[in-house]
Parts: sequence; C-alpha cells; structure tokens
Amino acid sequence: MEFFSVDRLVEQKLVKGCPFPLLILPMDVSKKDPESLASAIHKNRQWLDDCLLQCRAMLFRGFELNNALDFDKIVKAFGYREHKYEAGEDERETVVGRVLTVNFSSSVLLSFHNEMAYLDSYPDILMFFCDVEPAVGGNTPIVSGLRVLERMTQEWPDFVAKLREKGVTYVKYYEAKDKDKAIARSERTTSTTLEFLPDGRVIETFVPRSGIAKEVGSGLEVFFNSMAVVYLWKGTHKLCFGDGSEMPVEALDAYLRILDEEKVSFQWKKGDVLVLDNIATMHAREKFKPPRLILASLCNRTTVAA
Repeated sequence: MEFFSVDRLVEQKLVKGCPFPLLILPMDVSKKDPESLASAIHKNRQWLDDCLLQCRAMLFRGFELNNALDFDKIVKAFGYREHKYEAGEDERETVVGRVLTVNFSSSVLLSFHNEMAYLDSYPDILMFFCDVEPAVGGNTPIVSGLRVLERMTQEWPDFVAKLREKGVTYVKYYEAKDKDKAIARSERTTSTTLEFLPDGRVIETFVPRSGIAKEVGSGLEVFFNSMAVVYLWKGTHKLCFGDGSEMPVEALDAYLRILDEEKVSFQWKKGDVLVLDNIATMHAREKFKPPRLILASLCNRTTVAA
C-alpha cells in the first residue's frame, strides 16, 4: 500500500487476531493534506473496506485535517451511502455536507451502544472526526461486540439465551412540551408507540429488538444493542426483555463490568478520523471539560458509483 502505513496503537487490543482499532498513518509525510488523503481513500476503497470488515475499527491519524469541510471530503471519498439521522436520541445538526454535530452534554456519560440499535433503520458505518481536542476527558471508547457476547455467554449463558429468544425492549419517559413534535418524531419510524399521560409525560415504547446481530464480514454473532445506555439512564428510561419481563440486575451489572474490561480508550488528537463498523463495534463517550468538538457522519455500506 503505497500511501498508507499501518502501525500499532498503544491502547489497541486484538480481536480474532486483528488489531482493534487498526491504526493508519501517512506513509509519505509530504502527502498528509485532505486532497491527497481523499484521493488515496478513493483509490483504495476495497482494501480499506476489507480492513474495516476484518478489524472492525480504523483510526486515521497524522493527516492534516483541519475542519468539517476536510472531514466531509474524507467521508465522501469512501463512497458509502449516507444514512439519515432520524428519530435518534440526540438532536443533531448538519454542519456541512454529510457532517453532523454530536450534542450530548459534557457532564453526561454516554455508555456503550451501537448507533440507533433501538430503531428498525440504523447505519452500518460510523465516522468521527476530532476538530478540537478535549481539554480533559472526552474519549470515545470502543469495544468489540464479539468479545462482549463471548464473555457474557461464559458468565451469564441463561441471560444471553433469553435475550436471543425474547429480544430487548427500550422504554423512554419524558415531558411532552410539544405533543405534535413528539408524534411527528415517532411517525418517522415504525419502531415506537406513544402513550400520553394526564400529567403531561409521554411513555415511548420501542418495538423489541434482538439485542444480538451478525457481523457482515465474519458472520459471527455480536452484541448489538443500547442496553448499557438505557440501564444507566434509570430515571428516564426502562429496560426489559422483549416479552416485558425484568432483566436481572446482576447480569446487567456484569455486562457493564465486561464492557469496561474489554474497552479500548485512547485520547483524541486533532485531525483524527475514527471509522467504526457499527454492527461489530460499540462506542461510548466519557464526560469531559470543554473545549471539545467531535463531529460525526453516518453511512450505509452500499457504495455509490466510483
């Protein structure tokens, strides 16, 4: 590969013998600009897609990417189709092209999840870009859903078996400040039903999801869900099996521990681009002290014409 150099990230782990994440650097330091990188990505799409399938995550580092416009060029160079962010938990705005904001409060821990796994339509691939390095904290840890499923199957086989059989249901409680807006949001997806309570609150119940999926590359089963996020948001969310039965707290606590033990967490550097297979890899976001500006793009694996 004449343009890219593959190296080892200190924090990385091995998943099925593959580095997680795969660290990709510029081979020629004179060709680190956005145009050169975009051109190289375009020319090596198949190799990079194979790397993503095998390694499940890739970190591009050392390239001179300075802003959202540069990131947008990189996103488009991969050739993946855009996945629209609709009915998600976050309020995201378009910065430019296919680049979106990531708006969760700096004081909130966003635990491990697969993006939009609670909906019937979700992205295959996520891309994150570090525009401004966090002052303190603010890492975006990642974890292999394959490793998590292996560990949970070893420690809580009955829980995994019931999850596979019944699936998982997510329930959200919130104030209905704008009833029409809540209805419109729900109608953008077939994944939820709404119940408006006399006190002004809304109960939004999501259609049961399997909680387990198969990797596109290997065909191996992986944990694919948002259970950790919902479990930790106990005041405003509820988590149960797809038949409405309670999930054992002991199993969920073990799940959080395994996520922490298996995670890979690295500090963002200006210009970093993290590419994730959203089916195979969960991500989280630590609390932080501003400034911090991480931008995102959501993609589907089907490519547009070269």
